[in-house]
Amino acid sequence: ITVQFSLKKLLIPALVVITVAIIAVIIWRLVPQERVIPFPQDKPSLAVMYFENNTGDESLDHWRKALSDLLIADLSQSKYIMVLSGEKLYNILEELNLLEAKSYSSKVIKKISTRGGVQYVLVGKLAMAGETLRINALLQEAATGDLLSSEMVEGRGEGSLFSMVDDLTRKIKASFKLSEEEIASDIDKEVEKITTTSSEAYKYYREGMEYFTKGDYLKSIPLMEIAVAFDPEFAMAYRRANSGL
Repeated sequence: ITVQFSLKKLLIPALVVITVAIIAVIIWRLVPQERVIPFPQDKPSLAVMYFENNTGDESLDHWRKALSDLLIADLSQSKYIMVLSGEKLYNILEELNLLEAKSYSSKVIKKISTRGGVQYVLVGKLAMAGETLRINALLQEAATGDLLSSEMVEGRGEGSLFSMVDDLTRKIKASFKLSEEEIASDIDKEVEKITTTSSEAYKYYREGMEYFTKGDYLKSIPLMEIAVAFDPEFAMAYRRANSGL
């Protein structure tokens, strides 16, 4: 029996495989690859996670993300601390399918810190006893899980949450071993002055941002307008309501 091999039949599959491999390499090189750019190492870098709502009151759920937003805004004023932006945090959680996660394991925290290029992570819980609201927060080293500090602040009613954020910000700065002189000279406007004095305004702003981050501006803008109605001086909400940007 004589078996004849066709060189053409042998070459065609091989050429197809080679061509596909070359195209894949070209596409990989042309498509921008996501690169993690860590913060400068001469300053502590921090991600502020969404908080747990342990109050038992679902109407306070919006504060899970709002407290993170406010702390990011407050801490970002500092000359001595680098803070992961709220937008970047949202994108990372979306990539990991964790936007609605109620808590975060040490493994998840490590993933988030790696993607965000940060050294430290702040996780916290909002609790309530009667009219007293309490924020418990843990500041930990992301890579090891080692606890840097445990902080607690209290206030009465939702309106007190803004001053509680200011108190917590000062405690976090102290945890990073900033000197009294550094803390005193640091930029530290009250968070109400860079956002709003109205908890209701911030509630609608936060709800509006949920739609904004999804690109649903038709639903976002009316909520921003309600926020502005509660506080006409709320610049962030006013800007979103009038430009959608």
